[in-house]
Amino acid sequence: MHRIELSLKTVTPAFIGTADDAHPEWSAKGVRGQLRWWFRALAGGEFGGDLEKVRAAERNIFGSTDSQSPLRVIVVPPTPAAAPDRVPGRALDGEQIAALANTPESATRLKGRDLRTNPIAYLGYGPIVWRHGLTYARAPIPADTSLRMILQWRSNVDNALFERALWCWINLGGIGARSRRGFGSLVRHDTQKVADVQTFREGVANRLREAKKHGGTAAWTHFTAKALVYVSRNPFPSWESALEAAGAWMITFRRRYGIKTDERPDVRDRDYEWLKAAETPPEVPDRAGFGLPLPFGEQGGVIGWGREKHEGRRASPLLIHVSKFDSGKYHLVFTHIPAQLVPERTTLSFRGKTTDVTDAQKAIVQRFLEYLEGKKLLEPIGDTP
Repeated sequence: MHRIELSLKTVTPAFIGTADDAHPEWSAKGVRGQLRWWFRALAGGEFGGDLEKVRAAERNIFGSTDSQSPLRVIVVPPTPAAAPDRVPGRALDGEQIAALANTPESATRLKGRDLRTNPIAYLGYGPIVWRHGLTYARAPIPADTSLRMILQWRSNVDNALFERALWCWINLGGIGARSRRGFGSLVRHDTQKVADVQTFREGVANRLREAKKHGGTAAWTHFTAKALVYVSRNPFPSWESALEAAGAWMITFRRRYGIKTDERPDVRDRDYEWLKAAETPPEVPDRAGFGLPLPFGEQGGVIGWGREKHEGRRASPLLIHVSKFDSGKYHLVFTHIPAQLVPERTTLSFRGKTTDVTDAQKAIVQRFLEYLEGKKLLEPIGDTP
């Protein structure tokens, strides 16, 4: 038997669902789901997208309908803590959001109807709602909560691949709702914790080296040579300031994308201008590349995909994580795992019409990351330390 005992802490609040929205739960089921996803993402890269090889490796540790899993996940319930009574962060105007994104020229475009936005709530849309003020629709496990778990498995497992997946989950991913937008970020709180940014860079390069050898576009979500991990150039004093910045960066890039006054000439008269037209726009808005389904505008409809009912989902290929290093500093980590936006021979749907996926939709997340890199907010981690 192999055994790993982990001492973790939540870096950001974790919305780990149960039947009771008022009582989140640190559960073995949630841990298994995350480990399985990251194992598949790494195995898909290391096996060159060969789905049969990935499934065989996955069955060896997570089991299947025909075989019992050799992996046992034991979680230790944390000491109950009072749920936070208020949503963190502050309402920012266009100038403040543009300043956080190092783009003062965007202030006019972001002002819109003189709205003020809390960037943390923007990232937490769903579990965080507006009900006569910002509030939690689902109670989170608070930040800085100690969590423990034990993993046990038999020796017929690919230990190296499984341990790489475990490291990537803790250092690139999260757990619970909105974990792709920075909530539910975790950190090791034992001898395996990451010391600093350089150690983190080396860890990413070492764990992804084999998974990133294969090129091409992934048919399903797994690492390829096109996948990239970015880390913030500068540290943040708290997780709140880190998520506030991440939210402001996304708002700056996405809000009012394509209006006539957009300071980016190549996207003027795009998405929001189309919505004002009496007829359905000729293409689905570019931001579909951030994930589906996507509500678009007050009367714009919902962007989806499929043949008839258009109910397909596509999780965002962009994962945001908040890292806390041994130095006590916080850094933002953005992981982009590009894959096909929709399955073969399917189309996007919007306002009752269908259209093929465009190059702009495929490229928009990478464009967003390059935008942040150009503003010297993020820098990519190379394939070697």
